[in-house]
Amino acid sequence: MPKDTRDVADIDTNPAEVAVGKIAVLYRMALPDHLCPSGQKARWLLERQGYDVDDRLFRTRAEVNAFKAEHDVKTTPQAWIEGERVGG
Repeated sequence: MPKDTRDVADIDTNPAEVAVGKIAVLYRMALPDHLCPSGQKARWLLERQGYDVDDRLFRTRAEVNAFKAEHDVKTTPQAWIEGERVGG
């Protein structure tokens, strides 16, 4: 894993506060039985556009479900740029 990849359970910062300048915050699944291809592509696309990616990984389905409920979203990955959540 890249050095800037961290488990969601170890993070307590608000993504909107961290996503400033050329820093993007990305939440994606890296479960024991599933590495989300959409999350991998999202990271690649962000890096290709020149962003430093604060990569936050879900390691359990419970973490994914809690995140979706907290942010009222239906899917992951989710990204923040310039303090705003982008995408669907």
